Amino acid sequence: MLLTAVGLLFLGYVFDVWFPINKAIWSSSFVLVTSGWATLILAIIYYLRDIKQFKFGNIFKYVGMNAITIYFSSSFIYKSMCLIKVG
Repeated sequence: MLLTAVGLLFLGYVFDVWFPINKAIWSSSFVLVTSGWATLILAIIYYLRDIKQFKFGNIFKYVGMNAITIYFSSSFIYKSMCLIKVG
């Protein structure tokens, strides 16, 4: 998984030179980079949880069971933060 993550990140950032990372249109470089980071984080969690036997991660269980709630909460928090005037 680690080699796959590094490969995806490398390809995404190299491809960024010709086709910029753009979330709005889900460019190929954006997909490669986000897939690379997701795979890297998954590899780290797998290593810590399954290989090193660290007992953590219950938060992932609750987030996974309530994914749509988390999605709408993030949108609500973002919109709330935009309403706060600073300076």
